Amino acid sequence: MATLRVKTLSATPSLLAAKSHRALGLASVRYLATSDAPTSSRAAAPTSSSSPNTPSRNASASPPTPNSPVSLQRVPQKRMNFAIPSKIALPPTVDPLLSYFTNIIMQDGMRHRASRTVANMLNSIHALTHAPPLPILREAVERASPEVKVVSKKQRNKNVLTPRPLSAKQRTGQAIRWIVKISESRNERIFEHRLAKEIVAIMEDKSNVLKKKDEQHNLALANRANASVRL
Repeated sequence: MATLRVKTLSATPSLLAAKSHRALGLASVRYLATSDAPTSSRAAAPTSSSSPNTPSRNASASPPTPNSPVSLQRVPQKRMNFAIPSKIALPPTVDPLLSYFTNIIMQDGMRHRASRTVANMLNSIHALTHAPPLPILREAVERASPEVKVVSKKQRNKNVLTPRPLSAKQRTGQAIRWIVKISESRNERIFEHRLAKEIVAIMEDKSNVLKKKDEQHNLALANRANASVRL
């Protein structure tokens, strides 16, 4: 067994050397054959091993046909340019007037109850007028909103009434407070029904809210000399 193993190990390098010499000889023959051939004929004549379905290297020079199964050209993708309008009118999730109305009538931090009251008020307005309630509420609040308020100011041991202009938010808040206060004198048992009746009365010019607004404007005109701005 020892002698056989030695022979095998000694024969292995010779076999490897023979294989390597044979591989080098084949490589040199192929290199000489390819170097002697003209470049123009190599570029023009396709090899026999290439299949008809395989595209050539210079296939990009010719336009691709629609029936060709494989196309190597990259098709440029067109970018989608969407035109964004300058003004986008999206409806708000919560109407600012309804939110302000809810904040004014809310008691003890129970906003959910105040929101339910405002929703029932809108339903009552719709039942009374058979029209969309939100535009009616906006118009009624706009009609009941005063332009100025009268403030009592003490000067030289004497109270002086001074008119002051109101901002848009102050006007809306004063109108809602008048509507809530004057609706308490109505005979309806449910609060939201009283509010709805008062708003409808404002639209019909039969509400005491409009009288209170006129009284405040007349008082401001009577004391316009004490105003810091021109009325």
